[in-house]
Amino acid sequence: MSRQVQKIRVDLIDPDPNQPRKTKSPEYLKELGKSIASDGLNNPIALRPHPEIAGRFMIVNGECRWAACVLSGIETIEAFVRIKKYAAMSEAELLIHQIADNEQRSDMLPVETAEAYARAAALGATIKEMSEKTGKSEKIISCDVKVAGLPKICKDAINAGTLSKVVGEKIASFDTEKEMTTAYKKSIGKGTVLDQLAAIEAYRQRNAQGKLALDVPKKQSGLSKEEKDANKEAGMAYDNLYKAIARFEKSGCHNGKGEDMVKARSKKIGQMIELAKSMEKYGKKIMSECRAYEARLQA
Repeated sequence: MSRQVQKIRVDLIDPDPNQPRKTKSPEYLKELGKSIASDGLNNPIALRPHPEIAGRFMIVNGECRWAACVLSGIETIEAFVRIKKYAAMSEAELLIHQIADNEQRSDMLPVETAEAYARAAALGATIKEMSEKTGKSEKIISCDVKVAGLPKICKDAINAGTLSKVVGEKIASFDTEKEMTTAYKKSIGKGTVLDQLAAIEAYRQRNAQGKLALDVPKKQSGLSKEEKDANKEAGMAYDNLYKAIARFEKSGCHNGKGEDMVKARSKKIGQMIELAKSMEKYGKKIMSECRAYEARLQA
């Protein structure tokens, strides 16, 4: 078949089950059908031969226009039937092509876009390839792929506009659905995106501490009072150190503002150098002890 516009019977056309856009408003389809019946079709739809059924076609782009025609009783629709172009595409390439077409029309819900990118990635497409073919940045697509793994409660919030994808990406970094759901609930009503991210990070830190506590034997039978007191004092020292580091991170001094901190304490530069050396020394020691303890637990 040529690439010229052809009139195809709508009953010979099937939608693509892998089409990125899943949500179609009945009201929108009804109005679109009226417009097509009155003024004709502005843009023909794109078809390919059905991959499994001879004599039938599958939609590549234009499912809403086809559905509107079916709903309005229009028997034929103008279409491009492109055999070679789509036959040469892999499943991932075809899906990316459909994503790009839908996004040009702002047709998809935010989560539909995310799930489509995630499916393309599962089919072997790289973030870079998807970026080049859709014109979206790699950072945005990477975020979408992560957001696709969120629980339904989070996805519904993203589609409703009450949860941003930036915050959703942060939530998606947790290991389990339960943790993701809890992190989302911690972010509700926190105001700005930065406030939400801070609430989620605070939950992450508490959650990590809780997991660490579960690994510590609840009974310390056989230990003397002095040993128990020493353990308690060490635990308090750790907590204080953890809080100090958290304040340091919050100040932004670890992210390009370290020079400001040094200037503010320039008269104590010697003490700061000694402090930095101590932090490095004890940081290595704590890391060594943690790894040794984990090894004992796994033994």
